[in-house]
Amino acid sequence: MNFFEFWRQFFQNFKKKIVSPYFLLSTSGCWVFLLGFILIMGGCMQVENGGKNWYKAEPFVEKGISVCLMGVVIQSVIFIIGIFKFIIESLWKLKK
Repeated sequence: MNFFEFWRQFFQNFKKKIVSPYFLLSTSGCWVFLLGFILIMGGCMQVENGGKNWYKAEPFVEKGISVCLMGVVIQSVIFIIGIFKFIIESLWKLKK
């Protein structure tokens, strides 16, 4: 299975509701955190000569830390909303 065939099959399953939009939304915080981690690693690769050139890496690391924190906040909010959604659905089933 090549790259394009995988995405074609993924979008077909998405249209058939096999892959739920909630699943894609629920992992968005993790993807943002991963992007921040990649920025931090890119900043660490900029440091050469035992850390003497920190001025090259500082913008990458600062932005990476802020993006990582944003990903953690996003994922926390999604997790809390998921808990409330579960509680409301459970109460709704008990009511019926």
